[in-house]
Amino acid sequence: MEMDMVAWIMGQWQRDYPTVSFSLRECARSFGRSWKGKLGGDIKDSLRRIKGVMITGRVWDAESRRHVTKHFGIFEEVTIIEERQAEHGPATSPATITVSLSPWLLA
Repeated sequence: MEMDMVAWIMGQWQRDYPTVSFSLRECARSFGRSWKGKLGGDIKDSLRRIKGVMITGRVWDAESRRHVTKHFGIFEEVTIIEERQAEHGPATSPATITVSLSPWLLA
C-alpha cells in the first residue's frame, strides 16, 4: 500500500506547491475501495511508515577527496486533522491530510 500511496500523492502534486492536501475518503475512493473506518486507520498507518523511511545516499567527491553521505526521506511532514466532538468520539467530518514533500523532490 505504501508504494501506491507515494505514487498517488506524487500524482496529486502540483509543481509550484510544496504540499499535497486530501481527505482520507478521497484517497480511499481513488484506490477504488469502499470507505470503512479501518481503511482510514490503514491509510494513516501507511503514511506514518512512509514518513519513517530513511534513504541514504553516498557520493564520492574526487575534487575534495571525500565521501559525502546524506540521509533523507520522501515526506518532510505529514499532518492529519480529525474533527471530533470528544477526544475518543467518532469523526464529525472526513479527516484532512496535508503532506509536505521533502525539499529534494521539489528541486
